[in-house]
Amino acid sequence: MGAAGEWLRALQLRPGDVNARNNLAIAYSHAGQDEKAELEFRKVLQVSPEAADAYFGLAVLALEQKKNAEAVEELKQVMRLRPNDAKAQKLLAVALGQKN
Repeated sequence: MGAAGEWLRALQLRPGDVNARNNLAIAYSHAGQDEKAELEFRKVLQVSPEAADAYFGLAVLALEQKKNAEAVEELKQVMRLRPNDAKAQKLLAVALGQKN
């Protein structure tokens, strides 16, 4: 299971660790397990609604699935929380440019 297994073990020790859960979501995403990744990002947001990294992760997943409107909404949340986030600004421009 690789990196995801490491983060699952960390969550067994610290179930409320938002960073570990976010990293688990990223590991799932890198492994191509998008549904699991989305679920974990959403769990992060349930506990920590101001977690910009989780919104960013959801935006990346949405863009990969050609769901540009969803990506735009997630990136708006990132920009609300971190107005000067250059990566989010660039990704938002891509999402808006590709939107039909």
